[in-house]
Amino acid sequence: MKKRNLPEDYHDRVYAGWLGKCIGVHFGGPLESWTYQDIMDNLGEVKDYLQQDNKIFKPDDDLVMPLIMMQAMDGVDDPENVTAEAIGRTWLDLLSKERGGIWRGGYGVSSEHTAYINMSHGIMPPQSGSKALNGEIISEQIGGQIFSDIWGLVLPNNPGGAADLAERAASVSHDGEGINGGRFIAAMVSAAFSENNPSRLIEIGLSGLPKDCEYAVMVRDMVNYYETYPEDWHLARDYIEETWGYDKYPGVVHIIPNGAIIVVGMLYGEGDFSESIAITNMCGWDTDCNVGNVAAVLGVAVGLEGIEDR
Repeated sequence: MKKRNLPEDYHDRVYAGWLGKCIGVHFGGPLESWTYQDIMDNLGEVKDYLQQDNKIFKPDDDLVMPLIMMQAMDGVDDPENVTAEAIGRTWLDLLSKERGGIWRGGYGVSSEHTAYINMSHGIMPPQSGSKALNGEIISEQIGGQIFSDIWGLVLPNNPGGAADLAERAASVSHDGEGINGGRFIAAMVSAAFSENNPSRLIEIGLSGLPKDCEYAVMVRDMVNYYETYPEDWHLARDYIEETWGYDKYPGVVHIIPNGAIIVVGMLYGEGDFSESIAITNMCGWDTDCNVGNVAAVLGVAVGLEGIEDR
């Protein structure tokens, strides 16, 4: 592996970022697919862990897949040279044919399952995740985003390189806005090694996106909303539902509504780890994914000392 000029506290920051990811995924997991109203009607404001059947949570693709995809770096001198096809072949090498690792929702329903079946039939990245082959609905679901924080940990203080690597990884199963969301998350994690201001991190994430892409338009819209109404995240959540909500995006779990929640969690949490993940969780929808992404960014940004023992 190519030697790099790593931050002096690199190992501690990576640990804090991955710990944050694990905390976020397990914190959000019990509420996965719940709406904000579901949460309020049944539980009220959730500030701490919920238990499911006497267990905190179960293994999750959000945590399994980054560790699997990282194996594509074995024997590669420079992570920036890892190709989309190499990452796709790592899927085929390390995922079971029938279960585990990804959501097996069926061909044409789950983006990852669709890509896996494509690759099993010799259709390799980036075609395996392309919009041309799979259609816009499948290619722009959330998976391009949820696994991408790991690339920011691999390439610290290199948001452009991390975003490019995330794009190649996301292209295995996604395209279009599905790739843009991956670029956004990876760039923020990479930048968090030297920047802890959420607004600045979001601007860095935006800098690596096409200015007129829908994901960038959504992020700028939510930033503008926050700057106009900075006091109450509940209003911002209502605005997401009205403007960027699930009713506007077909499929099981589109990336745009959930990306908007990530932006709200980071901005209204104002850099506080616990508050940020609580807000993100309460907004509902794909909670384990959204909270995991926010917690990975902030884990790197605040370090271990910024994560409460609880």
